[in-house]
Amino acid sequence: MSKFRVIVLGAGPAGLFTAHGLAAANIDYIVLERQPEIVRYKGALIIIWPPFLRLLDQLGIYEHVKKFSTPMVSKTSFTHSGEPLSTGDVFTVLEKDLGYPTLGLSRGNLIRALYETLPGHETKVRANANVTNIEQHKDVRPENSFNVSKKTLLLLEAT
Repeated sequence: MSKFRVIVLGAGPAGLFTAHGLAAANIDYIVLERQPEIVRYKGALIIIWPPFLRLLDQLGIYEHVKKFSTPMVSKTSFTHSGEPLSTGDVFTVLEKDLGYPTLGLSRGNLIRALYETLPGHETKVRANANVTNIEQHKDVRPENSFNVSKKTLLLLEAT
């Protein structure tokens, strides 16, 4: 079977997570990011639910992500006027049932953790990399993949 290379567009959380999966599967890849830096502190709080933490743990990233995170322990719902409506320990119940907590962290810290733990990130992730042309071919599946050359598969990260 011929080897191929995957090009991942975007070094955000989805792109870097994809790179970790490719590295774990021993598939050659490169991540291209159009921004001038990979770790950037733009964006809002991200809540990471237990099933995704399990995936991070399987890739050996969980403990590193935990360093930048705050565990969620309770949830309070409010009415439209700001009055407390209900309070519950849903996150504690989820952790008990699923074996992992629910964590909150900034998007920038998630990118940092994914980038710093990616094997060979110095050469496998490139900033200031702009794609100027993509040709789509009907015979390539899944629908969001593009045949860049006979041995390259291009995956796009939604932003």
